[in-house]
Amino acid sequence: MSIINGDEHKLCFDHDPYTYAIKVFCNRWKPLIIYAIYVDSSTRYSKFLKNIPITEKVLANNLKELEKDGLITRTVFYEVPLRVEYSLTDTGRTVCPILDSIYAWGREEMIRNGIPIDAVGEMWHGYLPMDESFLE
Repeated sequence: MSIINGDEHKLCFDHDPYTYAIKVFCNRWKPLIIYAIYVDSSTRYSKFLKNIPITEKVLANNLKELEKDGLITRTVFYEVPLRVEYSLTDTGRTVCPILDSIYAWGREEMIRNGIPIDAVGEMWHGYLPMDESFLE
């Protein structure tokens, strides 16, 4: 049993901060989506599909979850053709240093183990100069 706010509770991993953080921003795609928005300041749906090997359904679900959890905002521009952009919220920007630390750890382990590292991630994180032709 643990005590939270004076109440006795059974240990429940549903209320664990690790579990919450992983649900909000740590699945296979969310770190890439968040960081793509961070690098571009705002990003369009079609650019995600060009640059991340993700299906439309999975992308749409992840964007909805990130918006629901307050990490991104969705702005619709009523033009012809309709344009939608995604931007990080203040809360979303606070995730980026955490993702930088995770990336740095993973990078060091990959180097230590002789595992090749993707060039786009290296550009996004400042280890290689940005080459926009890579992202088009």
